[in-house]
Amino acid sequence: GKDLSAEIVNETCPVMAGEKVNPKITTVTYKGKVYGFCCKSCIKKFAKAPEKYLPNLNTGKKVEKKEEPKKL
Repeated sequence: GKDLSAEIVNETCPVMAGEKVNPKITTVTYKGKVYGFCCKSCIKKFAKAPEKYLPNLNTGKKVEKKEEPKKL
């Protein structure tokens, strides 16, 4: 079989920011990109509101639209 973990674009979970992606659980394909998650409950949260969580992945990468800096 094909190793899907090679296609996952993110190393950390978009929902639980900073948590490492678990390549053994289901991935979600959104707008042509494969996203991984740390646990199954995060998949459900992401499926309901992907646009809410995607900005969590933009740390360290160029962000196209300006966002308010996140307070930790």
